[in-house]
Amino acid sequence: MKNQNDKRTIKITIRVNEEEKKILNLKARNTAKSLSTFMRDVSLNYPVKSRVDQIALDQLIKTKADFGRVGGLFKMWLVANEEQQSSVTLDGIEYHRVQDIVNSLELFEKKLLNIAEKLL
Repeated sequence: MKNQNDKRTIKITIRVNEEEKKILNLKARNTAKSLSTFMRDVSLNYPVKSRVDQIALDQLIKTKADFGRVGGLFKMWLVANEEQQSSVTLDGIEYHRVQDIVNSLELFEKKLLNIAEKLL
């Protein structure tokens, strides 16, 4: 079991080629760990979380929230102008087209949420 208080004094050496070394170093950097810590964690089957994945997930969540806000604004506009549906335009876009845009935004928001859930 992993115990941070254990003093690590034994060194294990492995042989890799140049390409493998580059890949291992890159993967270690992506987890914000030293190569030694990364190799130990992977070898002992400890969970390894990629920092890159976390950054991507954070951006995905922010984008989803932005789409939610835009969709909410469209919905507010639609509700406010509901009684005038046939003649209302938004910068030349007819009411029914605005509703299509709202529906597309909601669909895209759901897709982003599904992707974010898969990353978790």
